Amino acid sequence: MKLNNFKVEMHNNELFFATWEDGGSRFHIWLDANGELVNGTLYKNPPVEIPFEAEGWFETRYLNAHNKTNAPIIAEAKKRIADGNLIERARLDKLATDHMRQREKEAREIRIYREAFGAAALAMGQAGSADEGHFSLHLAQVINSLSNEAVQAFGRTFIAEVRTRSE
Repeated sequence: MKLNNFKVEMHNNELFFATWEDGGSRFHIWLDANGELVNGTLYKNPPVEIPFEAEGWFETRYLNAHNKTNAPIIAEAKKRIADGNLIERARLDKLATDHMRQREKEAREIRIYREAFGAAALAMGQAGSADEGHFSLHLAQVINSLSNEAVQAFGRTFIAEVRTRSE
């Protein structure tokens, strides 16, 4: 069996999975943080391009990873994992992905706070006198000049205060 498109991914801190393709089917195994099989099962799935219940589709097959046919496949997978340090690489990839998602989430949060506070400041000025209009314009400019950290801290404090008062 050829282990085409072989890769290892982290599911959580203690569980990883290795996936590959061969003969049109997809295979995977579950591994612990040391690269050892978790449950002794080799999973076989139909190709991605075959729609659910279409001709050629089949339910996941649960194969014994230790039988005479599958043991060499598992040995090759484990060798690739060890030789390429793929467990650690998967861990680092997951941590980097999670970090980027968190940074993107925070950037969206800051953008939303900045837009909302600026709009609120301008709206406040539209309902008042010329002096209040001038003040609201200045306030909107000040909000835009604040650091991202300051906007985020103020936004989170504001939201927490609103929630506390509404309870």
